[in-house]
Amino acid sequence: MTEPRDHRSGSYEQARSQFDHLTIEEKAAFLVEATFTTIARGLEAAGKTVADGLDSLFSQAKAAADNAAHRAADAASDVADAASDAVDDAARAAKRATTRPRSPGAAEGASADAPHSDPDTRPGAGAASPGTPRASKEDAADAPPMTPEV
Repeated sequence: MTEPRDHRSGSYEQARSQFDHLTIEEKAAFLVEATFTTIARGLEAAGKTVADGLDSLFSQAKAAADNAAHRAADAASDVADAASDAVDDAARAAKRATTRPRSPGAAEGASADAPHSDPDTRPGAGAASPGTPRASKEDAADAPPMTPEV
C-alpha cells in the first residue's frame, strides 16, 4: 500500500520524517486529529455540493412555476376575451331579434314590405302597432265589448 518514494513530494517526505520522530501518544493524537479534520473537510465539501445542487433545483423549479403562472394568466385572459366576445355576440343577436320583428301572417322568407292580401293583417292596420300580433276576427267576436274610458 505504500507508494514508491519517487512519486512523493518533498513536503510529504518532510512531514513523514517528522512524524517518525513523534512519541506513540503524539502519533495517535496526530492521526485522530488528521482523520477528523479530513472527515470534516469532506463533509463540508459534500454539504456545499448538496447546497449548490438544491439551489439549482429550486431556481429551476421557480422558473418553471413562473413560466406556468404566465401561461395560465395568458390562458385566463384568452378565456375572458372569448367570454366577452360571446356576450357581445349574444347582445347583438338579441338586439337584432327585437329590432326586426316579423309581421304577423307573413310567410317564411316574405319581406315585411311585401303587399298583403288581407288589409286587416298588414302592419300598421287598425290600432295595433307594426309587428304586434293581432287577434283574428273570430277571437274578436268572443271578446267582451270594450267600453271607452272616461
